Amino acid sequence: MTNPENPQDIPQPSLGTTSHFRPMEFGEIFSRSFTLIRQNPKPLLIGAALIPFGINLLLLIIATYPQMKMEAASQAGDLSSALPYAVLGFFTSLVQSAGSLIVVALTQGYVLSNLRESVLGNRALAGTLLQSLQQVRGRLIGYAFILLGISMGVGMVVGGFAAMVIALGSVFAVSAGSSSGAIVMMAVIFAVLFALLVPVIWATTKISLAPALLVLDRVSIGQAFRGSWQLTRGRFWKVFGTMAVIGLLALAAMLIITLVVAVPVMLSVAPGSIAAANSEMPIALVSLLSVPVLLVSSFAAIVQSNAVGLLAMDARMRDDWLAASLNGYTNARAAGVPVTSLYDPFLSPPEAFAPYSPPAAQ
Repeated sequence: MTNPENPQDIPQPSLGTTSHFRPMEFGEIFSRSFTLIRQNPKPLLIGAALIPFGINLLLLIIATYPQMKMEAASQAGDLSSALPYAVLGFFTSLVQSAGSLIVVALTQGYVLSNLRESVLGNRALAGTLLQSLQQVRGRLIGYAFILLGISMGVGMVVGGFAAMVIALGSVFAVSAGSSSGAIVMMAVIFAVLFALLVPVIWATTKISLAPALLVLDRVSIGQAFRGSWQLTRGRFWKVFGTMAVIGLLALAAMLIITLVVAVPVMLSVAPGSIAAANSEMPIALVSLLSVPVLLVSSFAAIVQSNAVGLLAMDARMRDDWLAASLNGYTNARAAGVPVTSLYDPFLSPPEAFAPYSPPAAQ
């Protein structure tokens, strides 16, 4: 850790000089989402990539094992043995879903805590990030489960509409009695699904900055939802575009790496040997093919979390006093003012750092 009493030991903030915290454009946000990893690689890659990867892989194996056992028993015609594995598989799937959700929430909080420390001029150790995470972990997990509940509700509505449209389309296709009826049915299904998907994407983007507000600004869950809704007003395409580009890059990397791993594995397995193998063979294959996906997902989660934090900061620097407060805080540290004597620039207006606050960036 640095010594705040010695100005020479204070690192320059990662997002600006002592008087140049300012709103950021798309290119800056995108590039800094990656460079923040390079500035503090060890705590981030271990705490936000390797550990979540290991936990998710373990959860996957736990959830896959009873499913493979159930399939093997079903193929052998032993339905009495398949039933207990079916029940066990249901509960392990719930454990996997809940565990993965908590891992995602805490990983995002861990990465955003690193972003906060970096902005304040600190290169934080893993212990510091974990201590910072403890202050907001309950709210992060609560936010994640609220989001899960909303997603399940939306999924039920979308699924209900889709089922109704498919049923009506099937009736129409049968009554039409021709290939044109099937084509019309498929066109209607895709149109309805697209119409339902658009508001879901819009609402998801509107609340996407909430985790950053929970960690950076230390607000409540309700305030985070409301704040994200307000900060994305007039910035929808910037937020959506940033997250979409990162997501597409991650998806492309997953597909490429999965193919690189999957093709040699499949070529090395003789035809029919998988079906004849014992239950451990499918488990090994599933785990092996999941490794690249989980690894890329873990790294992408760090980049996406950085992007969420930077987008939230950019919106606040455009809408309120955050840029001036951060500049005042940084100038005060450079002048040798102890950190313990300074207010939190994410929570305090520029007046708290007078006479160190420069004029707000235009």
